[in-house]
Amino acid sequence: MSLENLKSILLFFLIISSLLLTVAIWNYQPDFRTTQTEDDLIDAQLNGNTLTKREVISPGQIVFHTGDVPVGLSEKANEQELFQQMMEWSLYNFDFTMIPEDEEIMEGNHLEVVFSTSIPMELAYDLFSVDSEIELPDTSFNRIYIQLDSDGSDQDYQLLFVDSRENQAIQANMQNFSQEMQQIMSLLADNQFNTFQSFVNSNGNRIYLPEEVEMNTLLFSYLQLPIEPFQNLLFNKPTNVRSSFTVNGNIVYTDGTRILEREQLRVSFTNPINENSADNVITEYQLLDQVQNYLNTHGAFTFEEPFSYFLSNVSTATHTNAVEYTLSYRGFPIYDKEEITTISVNWHNQDVYQYNHPFVQILDQRGVDQASYQLPSAEQVIEILEGENYHGSMIHDVTLGYQVEQHTGGQGQVYRLTPTWYVRGVRGWQPLLVPDEQVGGDYDAMGTN
Repeated sequence: MSLENLKSILLFFLIISSLLLTVAIWNYQPDFRTTQTEDDLIDAQLNGNTLTKREVISPGQIVFHTGDVPVGLSEKANEQELFQQMMEWSLYNFDFTMIPEDEEIMEGNHLEVVFSTSIPMELAYDLFSVDSEIELPDTSFNRIYIQLDSDGSDQDYQLLFVDSRENQAIQANMQNFSQEMQQIMSLLADNQFNTFQSFVNSNGNRIYLPEEVEMNTLLFSYLQLPIEPFQNLLFNKPTNVRSSFTVNGNIVYTDGTRILEREQLRVSFTNPINENSADNVITEYQLLDQVQNYLNTHGAFTFEEPFSYFLSNVSTATHTNAVEYTLSYRGFPIYDKEEITTISVNWHNQDVYQYNHPFVQILDQRGVDQASYQLPSAEQVIEILEGENYHGSMIHDVTLGYQVEQHTGGQGQVYRLTPTWYVRGVRGWQPLLVPDEQVGGDYDAMGTN
């Protein structure tokens, strides 16, 4: 074979190889994985629940004024069902009205819905069916009065939204008033009622104490939440976070600026950079909307039914804007041990300044505590409130709830929920203070109260 023929054959194979490589490159699909940043790999979810604004609003009581003595539904679940029915109402014709001093706010047969905290009036958009074009007054309310004897005409109002601290209210009308009242009465037809004892608080408002109460002392298991989701949520670069122990055994996490402290029962976060608030014009409704959206984004409402959280405080001030949610069991508040029963957020400049969240979640019921327990009657509570222990004290409200403490009965990680009367004064909600001479007597089951 001549040299020229050999060159031609080699050139032919080179051309064929080049063509095959070109085709292979065109048809090749590389198995590249999508590039992820460090933040993309972070799980900032607490794996809790999300709650709407409607779901965190819960009345403390619904009182029926249809005779000489006020009454209420004996079962808390039926009371909650009634409130759910009320939230289907369509309201309109909102307007200011004055409340006469030293007179009953509403005469005749009516319902009174009592809340444990003041609620921004704008929440009526979320609680009821209200046309978004209706401009609601910039005020708040902690009670709603509903007339039962109204003729339903537009010249007469059917509802009053009242803030017990003010001498003015917001009146409103209800669409299909007669039909809605018939549904309410039908809902009540098969229910049992409980009589209330009335007590006038330091502001001159009536508060209501049920005469008959059946509440057991209950036992529940619990678990601790993981700390990593809190780190991933509250620090911009969690990998830069360093930890150290405090003298009392807590663990502090910091990136040099932000501080997250893991206590035994809760986590507490502070961002000092966001200490000064420029949100001087934010409304309470805007504050609640922003905070609740923030909490829902990372599943912050860590509970299992029949536990839940309800709005217990929303307030705007010059130096801080605060929102608090309190744990409840079957509609009854748990005001004790705020470390495991309260989620609180101080919100500055549309971001977190301080954030406190329980590090413990109460879970399954273990049973009923076998220790005997007798809750003081409404008459006994009023006697105590009018006695020496509360002489000269401000009393804003009284309610039934649960006190929580660690159980030492040898069942492992267990909390005990004990029925308790709570009194709200200048320091917030506190267990009823029983006189020393009555401890061990008629009120021997009050324990640490």
